[in-house]
Amino acid sequence: MIKSHTLIFLSIFLIITNCNKLFSQELKKENKSIIQRNNIFENNRTLSSGSRNVITVLNNNGSVNTSGRAPQGSRLYVNTCYIIRPSEMIASGFGSDTVKSVGWTWNASSSQNITTKGTLKVYILNTTDTAYNKGTNFATAISGMTKIIDDSIVIPAGLGPFSVNVLAGGPGTSSFVTTSGQGIYIAFEYKTTSSLATPSGSPTISCNNSLANRGGTFQSQGSNGTSLLLSSYAPETKLGNSKLDSVEIKVLYCLGGIPSTFACNDTLGIRVKKNYAGAYPVTVKIRIDNISPPFNVRDSIFIPILSSGIYDTLIRYQIPCYAVSVGGIVFQRDRIIVQALSGELDDSYERFPPVTIYSTKENCHYTTYDFYNYADPCVNDNGGIGINNSSGNIVARFNNYSSNSIPIKSVEHSFTNLAGNGNNSYKIIIYGDNGSGKPGALLYSSPTLMSPAGTGFSQTVSHTLTSTVNISANSRFYVGIRQNNSTNIGFSFQNEIPVRSKSFFYSYPDTSNTWTDFSEAGADYKLDIAPVLGVVSYVNTLQEGFTSVTFPPTGWSAVFTGTNYWSRNSVSSFGIGSGSAKFNYFSAPVSTTQSLVTLTFPATDSGNYLSFDLAYAPNTSGTDSLKIETSTNSGISFSNLTSLYGNSAGGTMNTAPANGASYTPTSTQWLTKTYALPVGVNQIRFKAISGLGNNLYLDSICVFDPSITPFVLNLKLFMEGFYDTGTNTLISDTVALSLRNSVSPYLIAGTVKSTLNSSGNGTFLYNFLSNGTGYYIQVKHRNSIETWSSSITTFSTNVMSYDFSTSASQAYGSNMTLKGSVYAIYSGDINQDGIIDVGDLSQVENDAQIFTFGYSATDVNGDDFVDAADLAIVENNTVLGIFAVYP
Repeated sequence: MIKSHTLIFLSIFLIITNCNKLFSQELKKENKSIIQRNNIFENNRTLSSGSRNVITVLNNNGSVNTSGRAPQGSRLYVNTCYIIRPSEMIASGFGSDTVKSVGWTWNASSSQNITTKGTLKVYILNTTDTAYNKGTNFATAISGMTKIIDDSIVIPAGLGPFSVNVLAGGPGTSSFVTTSGQGIYIAFEYKTTSSLATPSGSPTISCNNSLANRGGTFQSQGSNGTSLLLSSYAPETKLGNSKLDSVEIKVLYCLGGIPSTFACNDTLGIRVKKNYAGAYPVTVKIRIDNISPPFNVRDSIFIPILSSGIYDTLIRYQIPCYAVSVGGIVFQRDRIIVQALSGELDDSYERFPPVTIYSTKENCHYTTYDFYNYADPCVNDNGGIGINNSSGNIVARFNNYSSNSIPIKSVEHSFTNLAGNGNNSYKIIIYGDNGSGKPGALLYSSPTLMSPAGTGFSQTVSHTLTSTVNISANSRFYVGIRQNNSTNIGFSFQNEIPVRSKSFFYSYPDTSNTWTDFSEAGADYKLDIAPVLGVVSYVNTLQEGFTSVTFPPTGWSAVFTGTNYWSRNSVSSFGIGSGSAKFNYFSAPVSTTQSLVTLTFPATDSGNYLSFDLAYAPNTSGTDSLKIETSTNSGISFSNLTSLYGNSAGGTMNTAPANGASYTPTSTQWLTKTYALPVGVNQIRFKAISGLGNNLYLDSICVFDPSITPFVLNLKLFMEGFYDTGTNTLISDTVALSLRNSVSPYLIAGTVKSTLNSSGNGTFLYNFLSNGTGYYIQVKHRNSIETWSSSITTFSTNVMSYDFSTSASQAYGSNMTLKGSVYAIYSGDINQDGIIDVGDLSQVENDAQIFTFGYSATDVNGDDFVDAADLAIVENNTVLGIFAVYP
C-alpha cells in the first residue's frame, strides 16, 4: 500500500490465504466478465470478534494475576492449559455452538509499556471433567485437542480493562463445536515476536481462582518448555459463537490520508446494523486516538440511536482537522475506533437475545501535508484488481474542498500480482468532473508505463506528472490507471464491504466514457492510489533546530533568576538533527518559573501556525507545566496561547511513560504540536513552571507564513539499507537536510526535515535564503552516515534540484556505494558519531536479540524489525571502515 509519506507505528499482521489460488468476483455487463481481483490476502485485526456474539464462559471473581494465564507481552514464551467446568459452561448459556473466537481480559492495573505482538495457537476439547485432569506436561495435555487458532495477537499498552478476541482460523486449524452440558479444556501456546514489554508480569490478567489447581502454566524469558506449574488462577475467558451481535459496526468510511492544506475536513461514515428487535439502548461511541506518543485521545463522542426494531443505517461524523508541519512531514496520525454499545455495560451481565457489550471497527486516518488516499495506512492491501478481456479505466474520486486551486505533481499507486505476473503496460489518468459525480474531461494521460514484476505482495510505485495538473477550487477530480490491454493489471485494493458509493468507477474499453460505480456493480474494493500535491506556499518565518552549540540561539533569550534550568541538549527530535532545547524540571525546585523567548520575527498574517517537536516524560510524582505565550509588540507584553502539563496520570506534554530517573528521550518519543497563531504575533515565549517532575525537550520550532514564497529544493537520494534493488523502490523515511554556506566554517543557512518517497524524491522548503548564493547540501538520516554534496549548488528563481543517485561523485569524497543501478549513502551509523564501527554493531546485535520492532535506529533496512539482515549491513560497513567525509 502507499506508505511513502508516512511513518507507521502500529504492528500489522498479514495472513496469506491459499497463495496458489486465484479468488475472483466478476462484474457482469452485457454478459462479459469485466473486473477480477487477484491474490487475495486476509488481515486479522484482533481487536474484536467481528459481527459474532461474544459470551463470557468463565467470569472473573475479582482476582487478578501477573503470570501467563493469558498471553503476556512481557513474557517470551507462555504455554497454558486450564478447565472450564460443565457447570460454568451451562451457566454461561453458550450451549452447543461453533466457537468463532477466543478472548481474554486484561485488568491492566499494571500495564505493559509498549504494544506487543506474538504468535498464538489455541486448542480446545469438550469434557465431562469437573476438575483439571490434563497433567503437568503441555505436549501431553494438548494431545487429542482441536487446534482452532493459529494466528498473531496484539496486546496493547496502557491502562485497561480491555479484552482481545482472536478470530478462529489459520494454518492447520479445524472447526470446533461445543457439546451442550459439557465443559471444555482450553490450551494456548504463545511466543512474543516483538520487543518484550516491561515490567515483567504485566499487564495484569483478570482471573478466576475459585477452583484449586484449575490449570497449569509454563512461562520463560529464555527458552520454550512444556512443564506446567499448577495454579488455581485461570483467565476470564470469552468465546464467540455463530449468533450475530445484537448491534454491530459493519464498516467505516473515511479517507486513509487527506491533505489538511486543501481538503480538511473529512467525514466519517459509520454503517450500523441492529440485528435483534427490542427496546434495549444502542449507542455508537467514536474515539479518535493519536497513533504517535503519547497516544492521547483527541476526541470521544457518544451518539445514541433510538429504535426498537431491526435496522441498518449510515450515520456521519466530521473528523476534527489539525494543522500540519512544513515540508511534507505527516503531522497528524489518528486511529479511529468506533464501538457499538448495547445493553448493560457490565461484563457479567448476559440475557437473551444475546446482547454483547460492544462491536468494534477501527481505521487509521492520517491528516497529511500533501497527499490523498482511501487505503487504510495501518493495514496491508488485500489484492489486485483489473479489467478482464478488455482494455479499460479504473479511477478513484477525490475532492478539493478549498477555495484555492491545487497542483497535482505526482501519483503514487500500488500493484499486487503473483510471481510471474505483472510487467503490464498502463497509463496514469486524471479526469475532471462531468457535473454529475462521474469522470468528465480528461485532464492528464501519462506516457505508457510498466507495472512491476509480481512478487505476491503489494508494491508501490510513483509517477511524476510530465506537467502539473491544477485542480479547480471546490471541485471533484478523478485519478486512476488506464489498462492498455486485456491482461488484468492487478491494481491494489483493500476490501470494503459494502464499498462506499460515488467513489470508485470503471469503464471499458479504454476509449469509453461510460462509467460504472463500483457500488452499483458489487465490487467491494477501495483503491490504493495517492495523488500528491505540488509545492504550496507554507514556509517558515521562524525556524530553529538548535543545531548551533550557542545557547540560547542568536536573538533568543532565557529569562531566569538564580540557576538557569534551560540548556541545549545533543538529542534531536525523531533522532534526526543535532540538538534541542531542554528544560530541567527534574532538578528545578518546585514553582521555579523560567522562559525561553524567541527572536523577533516578521508579524504573522491570518492563517499562520506555530509548530514544534516536544518530548517529555513525567516523574512518578509532581505536575510540570509549560505555557506558550505570544507577543505582538516584540516582547513588551505577552498573551497566553495555550498551556500544557504533564504528570504520571497523564497530560498534554507526555510523550513517554513515567520515569523516576532523569529523562532523555529516544527517537520515537517525540510528538509534533501545532497551533494557529493570532494575527500580528512577532515573538513567542515558552514559560516552564516546575512541579519537580522530569525533563522537557523542544526542537524544530517553526512559525510558517503562507504569504512568503518558499525556496524549494527538489532532492533525489537513496539510503543503502532502505533501497530494494528488486523493486527499485525506497522505503520512505525522514531525513534532515541542511544547507551550509560555501566557505569555512560552512555555517548552516537552513535545516528542514522532510520525507523521501518510494522513488527517493523529496521536497524541502526553506526561507530566508538567496538566489545565486552557493550552498553545500548536508544529509543526515537516523542510521546513515552523514553525507555532503560534492559541489556547491544555487537556487534559481527559488528552485534548486540535486540528484545524489547518479554517481558516487555526487557525494563529497565520492562517499557512496553502488546498489543495483543507483548510488546510495552508506547505512549503519546508529549512534550518529560519523563512523560505522563496533559501537554501532553492538547496538544492532542487542536489539536483534530482544526482537526489537517498530521505528528504531537499529532497523537499518527499514522493515520495522531488527534482525540478521540489519546486522549484515552494519557488519559489512564496519569492515570497510566507512566514515563521514566533508569539507
